[in-house]
Amino acid sequence: MMKRRYRLLIPAVAPLLLKSGYLLEAWRHSPLDRWDWCFFLLAGILTAAGWKRIRNWAGRPDWRGLWFLLPAVAVWGAGIVKQVNAVQTGGALLILFSSLFVLGGVRLFSGMLPILLIALAGCPSTTYWSEYYIRISAGTAPVGGLAFKCCAAAALSVYFLLVRRVYRLQTLLFVLGVLLLFGVLYSRESRAGYGQPLLIDPERTEVGGYLGFPSVLSEQEQRFFEGHAVRRAVYYGSVENIRLLAVGVTGDIHRIHPAELCLKSMDCDVLSSREKILNPGGRPLAVQEIVALFPNRAKALIYVWYSGPEWSSGNFPAFRRSWKRSERWFAYQLSTPMPDSREAAEERLRDFLVNTVFSSGTRPER
Repeated sequence: MMKRRYRLLIPAVAPLLLKSGYLLEAWRHSPLDRWDWCFFLLAGILTAAGWKRIRNWAGRPDWRGLWFLLPAVAVWGAGIVKQVNAVQTGGALLILFSSLFVLGGVRLFSGMLPILLIALAGCPSTTYWSEYYIRISAGTAPVGGLAFKCCAAAALSVYFLLVRRVYRLQTLLFVLGVLLLFGVLYSRESRAGYGQPLLIDPERTEVGGYLGFPSVLSEQEQRFFEGHAVRRAVYYGSVENIRLLAVGVTGDIHRIHPAELCLKSMDCDVLSSREKILNPGGRPLAVQEIVALFPNRAKALIYVWYSGPEWSSGNFPAFRRSWKRSERWFAYQLSTPMPDSREAAEERLRDFLVNTVFSSGTRPER
């Protein structure tokens, strides 16, 4: 009878199987995701090692598990609607483990919770986002995203293998409620900045005192932005050049990644990153300011922003939440070398943006 009951897990596994092709592709081609398969492997090894205990935890069906299963389905559905692969994968894992709650009871779900958390660490892009939120929380990232996930997985593995206690449902709900409250409060503190939309024509040959020439995309850039309208231009000035990468978001939205992720994929070190509001020509422009160290040990100051019909922002999550296929969206990266001071590099980019505003026919607002 019990074996027949657990056959119902087959449809619960289906959402995860649907993402298997994407996961394999991410593990093969994404430098930041290439080790994420280890977390799925570790989850499988721990399940096999604790199989006897897991069977003892399994009990009668518990319909209270629907309180976990239904939100899991909602997360998975939101990932489909917003076309976010990481959310779809996380939602699929939540569906699988919540189904264990429904079919095998709360003890089975509670005991398997460390396995779930380890498996969630294997979702694509979690390495990048782990480091991202550590940095904006602490002001700096003392450890990389992968190192953080490995430490967390090691602690969870030790807990699963050594601690025999299975927590009550009330304790789980309390912990989840605290985490949810923390997430809501944190999201209010880390709200994205917004400015007016600013579009730059990469085919313009002169901006202020800079002369622009088209530049060929690298093979990696072509692969990153396949299917999108991508243009790169280099503007030469009397002191240093300025590079512009303009991406018209016309293809698969999954090909548009955070700028930091692209830089890390090229073996660059992100030394600092913050969001700021600029005012070129009296127009507020929200950007992400990045200082990056390239493999040749050259530093660069980079401004990144996403511009839609109504606003601009340097916040990638804000862009992904608001992006619609029916609207025109653009992603920009404007960079200049930093052989001199940071203030000099900021001044170069500011002057370029001011001249871009004026040369597009826009006058400062009064």
